[in-house]
Amino acid sequence: MIALMTLPDWSPETWGAIGTWIGSLATAAALLAAILAFRGARDLYEIEVERDKDRWKAERQSQASSIAGWVSPRVAGDKPAFLYVVRNASVLPIYDVEVEFWIDGAMLGPLRYPVLPPGDDVKPLLEEMLIGDDEEPWTWSRWSYGQLVHMRLALQFTDCSGLKWRRDEAGVLSGLMAVSKMHDASRLLVDIA
Repeated sequence: MIALMTLPDWSPETWGAIGTWIGSLATAAALLAAILAFRGARDLYEIEVERDKDRWKAERQSQASSIAGWVSPRVAGDKPAFLYVVRNASVLPIYDVEVEFWIDGAMLGPLRYPVLPPGDDVKPLLEEMLIGDDEEPWTWSRWSYGQLVHMRLALQFTDCSGLKWRRDEAGVLSGLMAVSKMHDASRLLVDIA
């Protein structure tokens, strides 16, 4: 015997049910596409936010990155002679500059400048200029020449936009933020690097 094939029911009730299923699947696909689009947009937004932060940091550090200082030994007769250099390679002045000299963990100074214009400020480092932590006048004889040639310079200054910075004796630049005078603290470190 030949089995009779049954044809599907092509009635409007059946087609109506299939249409509902197809509509439901299309709705689910649209929801999935919307979720994926949201995630993509969120990822792009986070990338843009990071890019903006990096650009802001670079703009904020642009002048401060151009400030450096060092000590340069010179031979002058039988006594050691040193020059210190504070370089402002930016096109704008810096303000409230403090120059500290570090040798074997001891800080000498600071020397202060109210304004430092663009360019190199090269000056002789004289014994009389520096006072150590013990507030005694500093003399070359306190240190060996080998120690003196490893003297490092640290700077603290305010850039033209009013932001305070410190370049430590290792050359690391960090931002300083002024605190209200009503508080006992004079500065807070801010991580911007």
